[in-house]
Amino acid sequence: MNRNRLSPPFIFYSVFILITAGYISLSVKFGYTFPNGFLVRDPFLLAGSFLGSIGVSYSAIRSANEKWFIHTSWMIFSFAYLFDNLSTILQVFFRNNTVGNLPSILIMISYSLIVLGIVFLPSSPRPETILPRRFLDILIFSIVSIIAIWVFLVFPYVVYGVPLFDQIFTAFTFLMVLAVFDLLLRRRQCLWQKTSYLMAGSIAATVIGEILIAIQRGNSPLWIHICMNLCWIISYGCISIAGISTEFLSTPTENCGKTDFSRNFDRGLDFILPAVWTGFFYALLIWSHYHPDILSFAVIAAGTGSLFLILLIRLGEAVKENARLIQDARIEIDSRKRMQDKFWHDSRHDPLTNLPNRSYLVDQLQTIIEETRDLNSVNSCLLFLDLDRFKAINDHYGHDIGDQLLKAISERLIFCVRPDDFVARLGGDEFAILLNHLHSSETVYKISGRIMDKMKEPFEIQGNILTSGVSFGISFIQPDISSPDEILRDADKAMYKAKRKGRGRFEISKALDF
Repeated sequence: MNRNRLSPPFIFYSVFILITAGYISLSVKFGYTFPNGFLVRDPFLLAGSFLGSIGVSYSAIRSANEKWFIHTSWMIFSFAYLFDNLSTILQVFFRNNTVGNLPSILIMISYSLIVLGIVFLPSSPRPETILPRRFLDILIFSIVSIIAIWVFLVFPYVVYGVPLFDQIFTAFTFLMVLAVFDLLLRRRQCLWQKTSYLMAGSIAATVIGEILIAIQRGNSPLWIHICMNLCWIISYGCISIAGISTEFLSTPTENCGKTDFSRNFDRGLDFILPAVWTGFFYALLIWSHYHPDILSFAVIAAGTGSLFLILLIRLGEAVKENARLIQDARIEIDSRKRMQDKFWHDSRHDPLTNLPNRSYLVDQLQTIIEETRDLNSVNSCLLFLDLDRFKAINDHYGHDIGDQLLKAISERLIFCVRPDDFVARLGGDEFAILLNHLHSSETVYKISGRIMDKMKEPFEIQGNILTSGVSFGISFIQPDISSPDEILRDADKAMYKAKRKGRGRFEISKALDF
């Protein structure tokens, strides 16, 4: 327990709380400067800058065994805050009138490296594969943007003295926001978002600090000056804690994503923060229209447009991804439906002849019984068929010829009946035909005669001429029938009666004329 309380992240939290509290207290007491003439902010900014550099350098060392782009990102951060340290030292000890524009140039180099460092951070804390193609897209976009800022804003300021100082830093801060905005969107599905949120907090504080720098050049009150320096302290604190608390392969992972810090964040913040930033910069765009002397409307508009552009690009990717997932789901559903239909078909049909099997026939009979009982009339009957001399053919020619004969008989039976009638194979050489929608008993006799005649015709199976007659019994489905088994039993008895009378004929279980 004590070891966790004195962990490096906890120590850095405590130190930055002390730095923040100390700066606020001394600023309230002494104002801008101490009695000896030193600025109140200087020691606190130096301490924060050094701690920020220590945090990212610590991660750069620990990430040596990670994938190359993870190690590269933290190495870039370490160089970025090294330049930031140098800039802070020059401003504190030498002042601008001695070193000229060098501190500002160092800060702009630092901002450029921070953008690249954020871009190199992967979309998940521990990616299993190489970075996706959209990483290359945002990397190219960021590099081109950095070059454009240096060419079109920095060089005119440095070489020709064009007064674009505020616009330069505004452009760089927008680019940092763009990078961390993209990072939050890429990592929105990650359970472990501590580094992302700390990075976002650091950039947000930097952006606000740059705006306050532009504002406080006038006759601004002390509290604006205090808020501006607090932004830098918060920015250093967030980036240092991000570096000191990031988990790598060489560090324990049992509590990854389960720290007290991460539990304080709601996972919805990965959407809320970009939305807040977008709204903030939209308000800043309106504000710059009325105060163009502080920040250029054109630069703010370009930065805000970049944010909207990256949002639209990511939205388009999300829409395409959702469309792909929906298509995959449809394919999966169709595949499962086909499998289900196949399973249903196989469970209800005979595998040899592809005719409905006994189970399917029983269900059909049950439906017909209920309809007959409701209508109180006879309009269906069952034919129970058994082939004559099939066993002798099967024993003489073999099972292969016998199977081919059963298939041929099935096709001929289907040809003999009407489209609404139901032909099934009960097993072996037994078949059943359910005649539906009968208008008279005469229809049954005509179909039965046609079956008898067609089954007497020979079959040609693999060059063999085979003749197999059929005997069958007929049972009318009447309203007093109680179950499918009763119908099958009556038809079966009538079939055996036909067998005993010499085969090649049919018998009726109970004669009925209608």
